[in-house]
Amino acid sequence: MKLLLNEEPIPLLPSLVMKVGLNAALFLQQLHYRSNIFKNIRDGHKWVYNTYDDWMEEFSFWSLNTIKRITHDLNKRDI
Repeated sequence: MKLLLNEEPIPLLPSLVMKVGLNAALFLQQLHYRSNIFKNIRDGHKWVYNTYDDWMEEFSFWSLNTIKRITHDLNKRDI
């Protein structure tokens, strides 16, 4: 069985993991990546429009509750 596939990796910064945790770091890295691809700006702030279903497609290894927990925690921490 071949486990390593030709997929785009999600970069992971150890220093970010130390500050926010593993799941939040993965989510923030992907959010950062998306914000650089899509140039959506409102009131001087970059933003990315993704539904929970969209995030579940990107993070197929997480449940809906995990994604909600990550985003809720990041919002609570003003990140």
